[in-house]
Amino acid sequence: MDDKRAKLCDEKTLTDWCSLCSFYSNNFSNEKVEWTFRGENPESTEGDLFHIPQWAFKSRLVEDFDRFGIQDANVRSLIEQRLIRHFRRKAPIHTGDRSENWLECLALIQHYEGPTRMLDWTYSFFAAVYFAINRAKVNRGGKIQGVVWALDSTWLADEDEKFEGEFIDKHTKNNSADKLKALKADGRDQFENRVIHSFITNRLADSETECAWPPFVYAVNPYYLNERLSSQQGVLICPSRIDMPWSTNLQSMLRKSQQEGDARVHLWKIQIECGTVEMQMEFLKRLLEMNISQASLFPDLEGLAKSLRIWMIKPYIMRA
Repeated sequence: MDDKRAKLCDEKTLTDWCSLCSFYSNNFSNEKVEWTFRGENPESTEGDLFHIPQWAFKSRLVEDFDRFGIQDANVRSLIEQRLIRHFRRKAPIHTGDRSENWLECLALIQHYEGPTRMLDWTYSFFAAVYFAINRAKVNRGGKIQGVVWALDSTWLADEDEKFEGEFIDKHTKNNSADKLKALKADGRDQFENRVIHSFITNRLADSETECAWPPFVYAVNPYYLNERLSSQQGVLICPSRIDMPWSTNLQSMLRKSQQEGDARVHLWKIQIECGTVEMQMEFLKRLLEMNISQASLFPDLEGLAKSLRIWMIKPYIMRA
């Protein structure tokens, strides 16, 4: 396999707003290919294009497992299930809703920044730019630098569709395949809920057969969106395995796709180098003019309060 074929992603470094907008227009405005985006602000952006770097794509759950030295796969699975059970039992005290839907439960935990295996992505490139830039600090190289990841969601949807077919086929023996097909056709997340449940319990739904899924990521949203998912044009992407980093699940899919002869670029790493605090403020001001701020992305009192720090950039807009 030659080097070009072995690359997992393409990379671009941008230093000003005009080049950012131009790059977006040239690469992500094709209506035939949809993309999802994620903004990150790591202290270091080092890494080659042949692997997904270790600092990228850290879900809160796996990050906490690593922080507390919990590496055993069975222990991780048990703790995750107990965390979800604990949340499901106590959440109705605050929400009044006793939902049995695991996907809705995980989306709610993620919404309130609790530990889940999922990662938040967005269909809005400029929302991802905000997340990459807003909290960016001067890194070890003396630069203010954020990263926007772009993932080919058309490709991911095709891969997920193949997986869903395999998932249904695996239920043929226990006579629940027809029921799953009906749930999938219904389109109200019950099918996706069964898939997520199988990931978490590491077994097929309605079956005692152990099923260690291959490394995989699955894009999903609950039927009933919460405020943040809606305002951020968000989508949750769930890894099948938590005995390995989220990035390894995605990397495995990309490698498999390459081995099958797919030479297309499905992942971009876009580095935004502001250089100075003034340039960072310029990016944030431009985003504010597009109505992308903490208040619009987090439409609650917390988001409004935090957004005041950005409004300091354009105080004349705030009328008495």
